[in-house]
Amino acid sequence: MNIFVTDPNPAIAARHQDLKRVVKMILESFQLMSNAMWAHGQTGFYKLSHANHPCSTWTAQSRANFMWLLEHALELSAIYTEVYGRSHKCLRHLASCEAYAVSATFPSEDPTPFANCTEYKYVADVHKAYRFQMLRKWNNDKKNPRWPAGFNYTALIDQWSKERETSPV
Repeated sequence: MNIFVTDPNPAIAARHQDLKRVVKMILESFQLMSNAMWAHGQTGFYKLSHANHPCSTWTAQSRANFMWLLEHALELSAIYTEVYGRSHKCLRHLASCEAYAVSATFPSEDPTPFANCTEYKYVADVHKAYRFQMLRKWNNDKKNPRWPAGFNYTALIDQWSKERETSPV
């Protein structure tokens, strides 16, 4: 369970994901939104899981957090549709998430700091920490990561690698 927050903009963070993670992170995003419903005393559309995970807590903390994740999930879903020519099954829960985002009472309306669920907790910038985490994952994957056609992933990896090299440990 995680949200790869590589950028403060949810659409850009989604576009940074390789196809393996696009498929997986759509489901995790919708599971986290369902967890937020459970956390607020409502019935979610999935069974409650990872209730105390920092990403579950973050999603439920504020309407702005929930909306960020919803926008992120929608962009991930758009990528999925572009690549595979069909909608991800999780989109059947979209109307529930949109209605909940508008009508639910959240502890706060304002965004809270993103949860850092990476190995790079010492990195003050959570977006950098997630970029470093993604580089590590891509380097350790058995198969080379793939991105949608036309995405300049080489430049992205080069930029993030330089950023990691110059970042204080």
